[in-house]
Amino acid sequence: MKTTALLLSLAASVQAFDAVSHRRLMNAQIGKEVVAAAPIAPELPAKLAAFAIPGDGADKDADKDDQNEDGDSNNGDESQGKEGDDKDAAEEKPKKEKDQYGADITKTRFGPFCFDQKVSHFDEGEKRTFCQRYWVDSQYYVEGGPVFILDGGETDGANRADDSIPFMEQGILQILSNATGGMSVILEHRYYGASYVTEDLSTDNLRWLNNKESLEDSAEFIRKFPVPKDVQKKLKNKDVFKPDCTPYIYYGGSYAGARAAFMRKEYPDLVFGGIGSSGVTHAQVYYPEYFDPIITYGEPACIKAMEESIASVDELLDKSAETNAALKKLFGLEALNDVDFAGVLQYPTGGWQGQNWDPAVGSTDWADWCRALTVPRSNADATVAGMSVPGSLLNYADYVRDEIIKPSCPSGDIQGCFAEGPDSDYQNTSLSQTWRLWQFQVCTQWGYFQVAPKPGKRTIVSRKLTLDTAHKICKQAYPPGEHFSVPAWPDVHETNSRGSYYIAYDRLAFIDGEIDPWRPVTPNADVAPKRNSTTSPPNWIIPGGVHHYDENGLKDHLKEPKQIQEVHAFMVDFVHKWLEGKDDEGHGHGNGHGHGHGNGNGNGHGHGNGHDNGNHDGWENGKGHDKDHGNGHGNHDHGDHGN
Repeated sequence: MKTTALLLSLAASVQAFDAVSHRRLMNAQIGKEVVAAAPIAPELPAKLAAFAIPGDGADKDADKDDQNEDGDSNNGDESQGKEGDDKDAAEEKPKKEKDQYGADITKTRFGPFCFDQKVSHFDEGEKRTFCQRYWVDSQYYVEGGPVFILDGGETDGANRADDSIPFMEQGILQILSNATGGMSVILEHRYYGASYVTEDLSTDNLRWLNNKESLEDSAEFIRKFPVPKDVQKKLKNKDVFKPDCTPYIYYGGSYAGARAAFMRKEYPDLVFGGIGSSGVTHAQVYYPEYFDPIITYGEPACIKAMEESIASVDELLDKSAETNAALKKLFGLEALNDVDFAGVLQYPTGGWQGQNWDPAVGSTDWADWCRALTVPRSNADATVAGMSVPGSLLNYADYVRDEIIKPSCPSGDIQGCFAEGPDSDYQNTSLSQTWRLWQFQVCTQWGYFQVAPKPGKRTIVSRKLTLDTAHKICKQAYPPGEHFSVPAWPDVHETNSRGSYYIAYDRLAFIDGEIDPWRPVTPNADVAPKRNSTTSPPNWIIPGGVHHYDENGLKDHLKEPKQIQEVHAFMVDFVHKWLEGKDDEGHGHGNGHGHGHGNGNGNGHGHGNGHDNGNHDGWENGKGHDKDHGNGHGNHDHGDHGN
């Protein structure tokens, strides 16, 4: 059995994994030993009593007792969940480190709580339900104020709620709720974290992990919003949380940012406003564009060294058996085939997405990598099997040996750590195999295989990494089931039919990072119609920003970088204007809280990053909803992706 390999730790985002990255995560989860400093997914809770599905013959009363013990239940009352007031939760909950859902209850006083959700909203023969976890903070709430729902996306919801990634206590939820007298909610996505839908992650049991079911989850949550008990006791209007009385504003980052846009467009009667941060509304199978922002905005010396090194790698791999073997030996990876070898060399690119303006949230991996790669070295001494190579290639090899192999493969079993195993290695479908979740969505509806571009285009990854090699995992991991089969290629049309680059709606905002490797598949992609910024719809590109840069914040907002203060002030401003408009419409929003954001440059308008205040509907040039861009985006036939 394999030991672990290095795991990419990417900050709460669309998971930027190539096929080899998935293999190293899989190796960690199926291996007997797990040696990793920063695993992507939390360990599976030892106690799975909360998983029991009504109607499966399990002892539901025992499960209910367990849930009540930790503050999570679904008793079918008017609140749909069990919440004590914040004070009681803070004083009584931290009796043990983790509850049965795996949440660290010593770190947050907000939950988790349990909402009884249908396994399927559309299959009338499927009657089971599951516990969908959520977290609530009502400390700023004033009756009639908005409810901000942050979509947990493709990660454990606890990652969004606790103070390791501060979204609720000092991030965007705190900022907006404090400014508007609002309530903050984090809603965990079905299947992720501990919102277990089925007893395992087989192909059949993953068939409910799709856009349609998960969007309806959020709609159902709003329709039956579980009003916190402490808030409920103080209400003058017991119907105030009905969608026609309370403005529900849906926020998400990355994949969840696309969901925020889809929720606003598809459920306008429930969702008053949507904010998509780095929202990947456009799906495509072949995604070499992931590397374009890195090439464009990366340090020129570092990018030049990467390009030269990778060009030399591809030349040496193909020249002869002698040069091929000598190159792999230089890196300490002689046991690997060409594709697995090239995959290991791709690891450092993940550091770009891991950057964040807040050192407590971000990673220095990219800066460390570039520093190591560009150490001055004499090219005169750089040879492999008698062939001259750039000095940076030797630096590359040093980095791989010291920073990838040593810490992630202490056993020295290079094949066990980094090589693709037999198909049987992919057949463990237990709930601990959390890598199967986002990979399933990739294989069925989203795509995003980050591989080398076609010949003639600049590349910082080996051309051995092709669409076919990356897509292979879809067949290995998800054999046809009795009730469901993974499509031959991801059905990105299903996703793009929801709006793609062209999605627009009143009170739907998009916030993007200028240098985000995911911006090429957002509404602010260079190939998308240009958007103007108005109050409705607002649009903003954060200068120098990477992935959903607006989502986290500091307790002292004045200590945030200028561009973060500005985007936060901009967001507070347009949300205020949205709510003022609701008051004018006579829907009874009630009163603002009066705290304000407390900083920023004016209202954030006129930032100077190309956003003007035009009075259009937020985008120009041909509203060809659902049309392909002409560069192959959105097509899903093999071989025509992104030409």
